[in-house]
Amino acid sequence: ASTRALTSLSVEEVCIVLTNLGMGKHAEGVRALLVNGAELDGVEDEDLQQMGMNERKARQELLKHVRAYRAGGVPLALLVPFLDRAAAIAGLTPGKETVVLVTGASSLDERKLMGA
Repeated sequence: ASTRALTSLSVEEVCIVLTNLGMGKHAEGVRALLVNGAELDGVEDEDLQQMGMNERKARQELLKHVRAYRAGGVPLALLVPFLDRAAAIAGLTPGKETVVLVTGASSLDERKLMGA
């Protein structure tokens, strides 16, 4: 299967999904409140406000995703941590080379990352 049930996600997986959706700044609030996939499945606008999501547009966007994931599951690609996805796109092996990219890429790694 290329998806997982929203209700099966752990707290950390919910944080990874948020990060991959561009909502990573809300991951700490989710982590602090221990919001897993089952809890996210039943979330409403007021709940998101209590989690610290103050921007109405961000709440609406997340609720749209939750409805879609409830119906069709969470795409597995969204469960891959961001740095591993970036390394895969750059053609690098996640792990040691990923750390090099984050801490100070060599010119070869920068060219790979830029697609050159």
